[in-house]
Amino acid sequence: MESCHAAGQTYDQAYRDANFDEYTQWFPLHDKCHAGYDLVPGWVNPALIFLPVMALACLAYAVRLAVIHRRINKGTPLKS
Repeated sequence: MESCHAAGQTYDQAYRDANFDEYTQWFPLHDKCHAGYDLVPGWVNPALIFLPVMALACLAYAVRLAVIHRRINKGTPLKS
């Protein structure tokens, strides 16, 4: 309630009680003061998908580079 008032929005307890399931799920994140205002910015939910995907891609690329580096040091020819 304090966060809603700090954002300059009204806090609607009846709306939150009617939509309780929305606040107990893990994804997508929501924290609505009322039907028209969400305290969670719109970029947060896409970032929760994009950042782990990019982290996995970076990890896979690092493993690939390590394998290539190891093959080069052993003298094993690379296959295309």
